[in-house]
Amino acid sequence: MFSSFFNRKNYNIDSIDPYSFLNVSENSSHNEIKMAYMKLATAPDRIKRIEACLSYDIICNKQKYIKEGKIYRVRNKDCFFYTVIGDLNSLKKEIEKNKNWLYKKDDLKRSLLYLSARNGFFDLTEYLLKKGININETQKDGSTALHGAAFYGQELVVQLLLEHGINTKIKNNFGSTADEEAKTGKIKELILKCNDDKISNFFQNLNKKGLVSNLVPIKSKENGKIIAKKIIIAQSLLPSNWNKIKNNLLPAWHGTKFEFLESIIKIGLKPSGSKLPNGKEIKTLPGHYSLDDTIAGVKNWAKAIFVSPSIFYSAHACYAERIMSNSERWAVLVETRVKPDCFTRHNSTVFKYKPIAGEPVDVEYRIEVKSDDDLIFRVPSEKNVFITSVTFVLIDFLEHVTNYYQSKIVVNSEEERMLLEV
Repeated sequence: MFSSFFNRKNYNIDSIDPYSFLNVSENSSHNEIKMAYMKLATAPDRIKRIEACLSYDIICNKQKYIKEGKIYRVRNKDCFFYTVIGDLNSLKKEIEKNKNWLYKKDDLKRSLLYLSARNGFFDLTEYLLKKGININETQKDGSTALHGAAFYGQELVVQLLLEHGINTKIKNNFGSTADEEAKTGKIKELILKCNDDKISNFFQNLNKKGLVSNLVPIKSKENGKIIAKKIIIAQSLLPSNWNKIKNNLLPAWHGTKFEFLESIIKIGLKPSGSKLPNGKEIKTLPGHYSLDDTIAGVKNWAKAIFVSPSIFYSAHACYAERIMSNSERWAVLVETRVKPDCFTRHNSTVFKYKPIAGEPVDVEYRIEVKSDDDLIFRVPSEKNVFITSVTFVLIDFLEHVTNYYQSKIVVNSEEERMLLEV
């Protein structure tokens, strides 16, 4: 399907058979082609997304490409082409040479920001926003970048645009705001409630139920900015001998989804395969090891609780969900204490992961941990893990840490307050 112009090793894509890749025919309607692209637009494999974006662009804008049999090859590699294929480094070079690219539109009257957001390229979208591109600029059909990201299901990009203050009230030529065109209910809710203080509302709700006792803002010692918000669980949920045992326990973190927090606070962390009081079973997440897998010589690897002494490991996007609160993005984490000698240590995988060219420059890829903290704790028994708080960590803080040791988590003499040192 791919010609010699496509070098998979270096991810240098400039030609493709678009119809074969999208599994459509040349006689397919535009709506059929768009639906085929939408199925691949949020693929976790960035290469597949790049190939899908290029295929869709070729079919929509054929004059920019040269047809050679079934293969289409790009005529001119410009900023729009680099945005279509998610090539951040090449895009940067062109814009540094000529900033006017930020104000141009392609033949179909689409801006760089719209293409980047629609295609789900977080890193390119973030770069363009920081360079000062017009966030509220509309396309030929009146849509903004938020319309494009929402319609094609690009949740993380939607969060980024909201964080940068994009106007959510703009209607396109179809009379729709971005939330009305959102692909999923979750994206619709993100847009409608982006200004809500979700963390405070969550605390107030659990406080009324007697599940939590206090919300503690954690501030940077450098500039006083709030970089985390910690919700401390009620003393009644801790063991009766907590004051005697707490000093002998080890702090560790667990990334999770927002929807699971109340259940975790009520009944604690449970191994995969466990039955909950409501009759539901805890299942491993898609893409994670299944219950019957043997890893590192351990049978039923997933039938355990996994925590890490590294907040950066636990805050990786594959574990910790990102939520919007007060128009800022936060990672969802559970703070725990673990009994010594009741777990096994294993090498982590996230920090050793080498992203392909163009992947977001995020904390999980950028910080190299060179200490014993670069470990996973596998705790077979739930009786050896205690929940002490729910902690929301500001993504902007995580993304701008350049030295792991400067940001190491420490527990102060008050024990229940954990400070993030910058």
